[in-house]
Amino acid sequence: MKMNYDTFWKIVECVQPLNKQVNHLKQSGRLVTEFLILTLQQYSEEEIIDYERIFNEMKTIIWTRSTRQVGELLFAGLSGDGFEWLCARLIYQGKQEYENYLENPDNLADYLAQNPEVYMLDGEGFDDLADRAFIAKRDSNGQPIDYEKIPSQIHWLNFEDDFDFYEQYERQELLEKFPKLWKIYGWEEGEFDD
Repeated sequence: MKMNYDTFWKIVECVQPLNKQVNHLKQSGRLVTEFLILTLQQYSEEEIIDYERIFNEMKTIIWTRSTRQVGELLFAGLSGDGFEWLCARLIYQGKQEYENYLENPDNLADYLAQNPEVYMLDGEGFDDLADRAFIAKRDSNGQPIDYEKIPSQIHWLNFEDDFDFYEQYERQELLEKFPKLWKIYGWEEGEFDD
């Protein structure tokens, strides 16, 4: 049985109350990912593999220069891993916030203003959820693990960057493109110069 988009978003949405609660405790990443892994284990292996496919599709859509710029603005610099975690976290904020972000990345400011405790780089554990759920499911059933069949190996995506990852963004460009985010996260000229 394959997983559909509604089921994918249902799984993501099921953790939103927990996500809000543990964000307040500054422990969201680990607790939420463990809960999601337990939730995913209830699905078939085929559905877990499909979950990875859908996650990667959603991630591919936001793997853009604009998202890279948002990361630069939010964190005054962003590593490759940090960029992946930001993309994952944008998905795991839920369908409505994801769609709001797609409509206009500056809409993220509205969400962050209402949820100041959210740390957008706390997406580290979200990238390999399907793999961890798949392995845990096999372990609990006493089945051997064929690492060529884990979800990330089946649905490996080589993201095409539409940007130079190490490009330095001009302060004025970020201010004009993301005025609401800039109002919260912008910096003074020269503040981060060496």
